[in-house]
Amino acid sequence: TYRRSSEALPAADEPLSHAFDGIQVACARQHADGTGLYFAAKGGHNGESHNHNDVGTNIVFKDGAPILIDIGNDQYTKLTFSDKRYTLPSNRSIYHNTLSTDDTEQLPGMQYHAENFTVDAASKTASMTLEKAYAPESGMTSYRKTTALTESGVTITNDFTFDKERTAKLNLILCAKPEPVDETSFAVASDGVRAVIRYTPGLAFSVEVLSLEEHPFWRRSYPNADAIYRVILSKKTSGESLCVTVE
Repeated sequence: TYRRSSEALPAADEPLSHAFDGIQVACARQHADGTGLYFAAKGGHNGESHNHNDVGTNIVFKDGAPILIDIGNDQYTKLTFSDKRYTLPSNRSIYHNTLSTDDTEQLPGMQYHAENFTVDAASKTASMTLEKAYAPESGMTSYRKTTALTESGVTITNDFTFDKERTAKLNLILCAKPEPVDETSFAVASDGVRAVIRYTPGLAFSVEVLSLEEHPFWRRSYPNADAIYRVILSKKTSGESLCVTVE
């Protein structure tokens, strides 16, 4: 659950990056006082306790404000613990910051997992291969995702190949309305913090709006949001290197 502090975090002696190798989670920040950019990247598998299908997802914060988010859980109902569990948006990979193909998405089970999870603390970079996080019908034949934090931004690079031409979709989840800037960027203003998100030229831009009236439990995590937004950056391709940078 996201809660923004009313005061800046104090400077600390903790490292600016860290990896939790057992669960394949990496995080890095620009500054010890909590200002600037921060990212977390997740590998793991889709058979985890209280699993969401979210292998390879990221979150990004700027100056303590959420930019690329994890929407968290929805209100527990009988659906949560039924065979309809993975019809709920918060449990589906396309409602995380992940890549998808055509109309496919990740499936539950330990067999869907990340490999080659590596972290370079000095360069604040996390990398993993993700082709095994997807079912065969996705057509994913190779996929490396790299997240790197520099002084200018967080860059998320998706290098992949498919078995044939398919529609690649980069899904980006936001708690603030995306406002197009030009053909390769859009801006968001989250909790008073403005961020610009730039992406590879040639991608089609579209937005799906998820109503908080239909999902009021999400307000607990994002009380200042008017809705949750899914940006879809898409392109027909059989292989590509697609990048997104949060500044």
